[in-house]
Amino acid sequence: MKILWIDTETTGLSTAKHGIVSISALYDIDNTEVSRFSATMKPTGRVADQIALDVNGFTREQISTFHDWSRVLIDFISWLKEIDCKPCYFGGFCNNFDLRFVENWFKSCSISSSFLEYIDDKNLIDVHKIIKSSNHPKLLDFPNHKLATVAQGMMIEIVDYHTSLGDILATREIYYKLIELGVVK
Repeated sequence: MKILWIDTETTGLSTAKHGIVSISALYDIDNTEVSRFSATMKPTGRVADQIALDVNGFTREQISTFHDWSRVLIDFISWLKEIDCKPCYFGGFCNNFDLRFVENWFKSCSISSSFLEYIDDKNLIDVHKIIKSSNHPKLLDFPNHKLATVAQGMMIEIVDYHTSLGDILATREIYYKLIELGVVK
């Protein structure tokens, strides 16, 4: 099975006002990481809410030094073409959020293609939804379903929590542990 795991850090919650400031993607074939992409970017013409910056740890000064997001998008599309993942599953933690932001990124940069061309958007792997809907005894005792809580409860260390790379590595590891537990077939 081919899975494209993606996580983003953004400057807020609205795709109309905010943009991606960091993206990380892992490409798996049959549970083995084949390739990885990670970049920071300056979301041109977008605002940054302080609450979002407090969560992801970026400052406005740092963001101002990042490459323009249209340049990063060109690199990202080149990477997607290079790995030839189409079509693949799209995996993440609350990945509808990431999907909306990535698709908006393509549109905002006036790219003629759509991110949806690279994934099978009918087969999303949302680890958060899997955990919330599971009645597996190991998953029922979590006080909440946040990534850090789930990772801790499953004895998975998150290195660099609230970075796109740290979060997607943890999400991927949680998913494969869910397979081992029999939660995912």
